[in-house]
Amino acid sequence: MTRLPIILLAVITTGLGAPAHAQFDGLLKRLENTAKAELEKKVREETKLNCLSVVAGADVTANCLENELSTEIESNFGKMLRGEDIAIHKLGVLKTITTGQDSSWKNAEKNTSGSAKVVKEETSVSQQEVSYSKSSVKATPPLEFIGEPFEATAGVNVRSGPGTEYDVVRNMERGAVTTVIGKVRGADWYMLGENGVAMGFGYAKNFEATEKAPASAASVSNNADIALANVEGETTCRTVEQSVTDKKGKTKTETITACKGANGWEII
Repeated sequence: MTRLPIILLAVITTGLGAPAHAQFDGLLKRLENTAKAELEKKVREETKLNCLSVVAGADVTANCLENELSTEIESNFGKMLRGEDIAIHKLGVLKTITTGQDSSWKNAEKNTSGSAKVVKEETSVSQQEVSYSKSSVKATPPLEFIGEPFEATAGVNVRSGPGTEYDVVRNMERGAVTTVIGKVRGADWYMLGENGVAMGFGYAKNFEATEKAPASAASVSNNADIALANVEGETTCRTVEQSVTDKKGKTKTETITACKGANGWEII
């Protein structure tokens, strides 16, 4: 993939509402203290990350960093790792990509281990196509891309543009969770998304980052109301070096690069 996909807003969550780094830390502790059978059961339950389906015109598609990582890791390390080792290594890499923090794990029973660390990070300005509602959004200013869930800390007037001079197009109650596509550059306003479509702007100080997933909303039925805009924004990319050692003591190292844009983190 050479450029970030267009209108998907993929949000990584779990059935337990925990982010990737919390999953990793929890599984690492159990790897040290829990019987193999119980660990494998927990891994199967907790690594089912939820990729939110979104509407792209008439098509419903889904994309998720976790799914992309599964393919990459199994391709590169599938002959070296099995079962819970694959799962916990994937969560470790997820933690490193999304937080920038190093991760490492060791399975004493199998004598296998792995680690991940950021070896390069850079921020650049690029244009991405963003899907928006023509009836609700009247401005598409430059953004600092975020692509993550945020919770309203107060009642919010969602407006058609980033300022009080724009019309109110809907209201959000305190506690409502939405996807923040990005922060308007140089202003305290967020572009808010629903089902992969920008639906308006909210004052940034009325929101805080959350581990909760946005509630599933009804699909957009009027596709004629959806348009695409080329939005300029800041994109952060991290190159992660991941290393794995198998039970025979053989070590293999690979790198992977992911960028954070309007859709959250995605492998490039």
